[in-house]
Amino acid sequence: MLHANIDKYEFYHKVETLVENLKMNDISISYGILWKDQCDNLELMLNEADKLMYENKKEFYSNSKYDRRKNRRE
Repeated sequence: MLHANIDKYEFYHKVETLVENLKMNDISISYGILWKDQCDNLELMLNEADKLMYENKKEFYSNSKYDRRKNRRE
């Protein structure tokens, strides 16, 4: 999600609201959250957000409840 002309507080509030709505509907997604005052290099920002998404995903799957490899063996 890209959003222009929004302050940091409003951005994180929108993200928090989105995440809460997804959880209430048992929807799981991978996401990387990154906020900057201005965009000097979109590709760099997208790469940073992508890295954060993979860190989020790694943390999610480190929970044995969601570890697909473990669940296959059981």
